[in-house]
Amino acid sequence: MLTLPLNFTIQLEQPRKRLGFLGATLRGGLGFVLRDLYCKHVPDSQGRCSDPEHCAYGTLFEGIKASEQLHRAGADRLPQPMVMNVESPNAWRGELNEVRFGISLFGCATQFAPQLINAIQELAKRGLGPDRELGKLSNIDDSNIEGFNQPKLLEANPAPKHACSLKWSFHTPLDIRKSGVSLNRIGAIDLLLAGRRRWELLCQAYGENNYEVDIGERLEASQFRVMGDQTSVWKFERYSARQDSRMEMRGIVGDVTIHGPWHQAGAWLKYVHCIGLGKHASFGFGRTTWQQRVAIAEQANTSHTRIPHG
Repeated sequence: MLTLPLNFTIQLEQPRKRLGFLGATLRGGLGFVLRDLYCKHVPDSQGRCSDPEHCAYGTLFEGIKASEQLHRAGADRLPQPMVMNVESPNAWRGELNEVRFGISLFGCATQFAPQLINAIQELAKRGLGPDRELGKLSNIDDSNIEGFNQPKLLEANPAPKHACSLKWSFHTPLDIRKSGVSLNRIGAIDLLLAGRRRWELLCQAYGENNYEVDIGERLEASQFRVMGDQTSVWKFERYSARQDSRMEMRGIVGDVTIHGPWHQAGAWLKYVHCIGLGKHASFGFGRTTWQQRVAIAEQANTSHTRIPHG
């Protein structure tokens, strides 16, 4: 699967305070500007772009329509071919007047990189966040805005070769749901199902015919063991102009170490650091990495997920 990772820096003119969680701040404004500049199609009955395959806004922010085969499999809309890479909640990269973030495009979405860059330039001019902090796009990929990298194949991490302990880090909120309800605690099977589903859909929609779609072996929860859990639920509210209402967004952040047959998990495990997990990847949710732990000496930690008050 081709990807185009872009890293942006916006210089704010007179920053008064640090912006909130950048994923939500940027996504809402960027979607509005991109639609304003480039979506000229008559909306469908649900208010979506009627021709997303040929529209920068429709492809990036609404996702192209599923093929008949995928529709029969229960996929009405495909995952959006873009992931926003931002810092963890309450963290900030760079100086107060610097807004740094990344956006990775997949497959057919890479053709819309010029429109995306123009929209980010315009967003900076119109202002970021509720206070409309004015700024200017200063560089892309640590270079000037005239040039940026070309699409490349996703970079794979070496997969485990045997059963082992993996320390999973959820850098931004991970929202995995069962029956429409967000989980307050994540287990191995939750990660497996979410990873396999996302990888399969992304590959079928945006990958090449010969891409590695292997989703792995059938595994059971009894084959895994939690060795340590330092996760918590993080949540906040955002206003959706399109729905004219306030929405709660939530997900799990922190680390959890799980021992099990991860070598049988499937190809998605090698690429999860690029594609993210769970819902709201275009908001910066689900930025996930793992590290293999060498020793397995500790006993299973039975501590429960912490849900902060307030």
